[in-house]
Amino acid sequence: MGFIEAIRTGFTKYADFGGRARRSEYWWWSLFTGLVSLVMGIVLAILMTIAFVPVVSQADSDGNLPSDALDAGFWVPMVIGWGIYTVVLLGLLLPSLAVFVRRMHDTDRSGWWYWISLVPGGGIVLLVFAVQDSTPGANRYGPNPKGIDGSWPQAPHGYAAPGAPTGYQAAAPGYLPAPQAAFPAPPAPPVDADQSPDDPFAQPPR
Repeated sequence: MGFIEAIRTGFTKYADFGGRARRSEYWWWSLFTGLVSLVMGIVLAILMTIAFVPVVSQADSDGNLPSDALDAGFWVPMVIGWGIYTVVLLGLLLPSLAVFVRRMHDTDRSGWWYWISLVPGGGIVLLVFAVQDSTPGANRYGPNPKGIDGSWPQAPHGYAAPGAPTGYQAAAPGYLPAPQAAFPAPPAPPVDADQSPDDPFAQPPR
């Protein structure tokens, strides 16, 4: 799953706490929310600067502000900045929690593990859980999101599924090729004891 698909899935399953989410879905979504938080932080810093620069410029040489320095105009950019920041983060909170729960489901764990983050060191435990691969095959939360049923050894992308036609176009990710029966090699023809096997003039055996 790529970056754009992970974002689309995150919003499509906005409050869906069921099913499973593979690692790529979870980590691409985490990158997206991190970038959004960074951009919103920059926007908030700019608006705060716009709000404070006029106020600070009114200070005298001793750093004292006039009584009317904090007028109504000072609060407008602050309210706008914090309002946008809060709305965006709250809008991403629910889908972020949902994709985390689905990621725990993918490792065959309950989403209630989230609350261990309130314990010192709990975040490290959740990080270890989040980087683990999907449980092979279906588990109690649904089928494997990679489409692997767990009945055949997993392998990198490009190996053919059991019974599938050969060739790259027929390859399916996550499977090893079906084992083939081994046939014994034909016996080598006998060599005359008087002739060297490397002799180009050796006569064929009779």
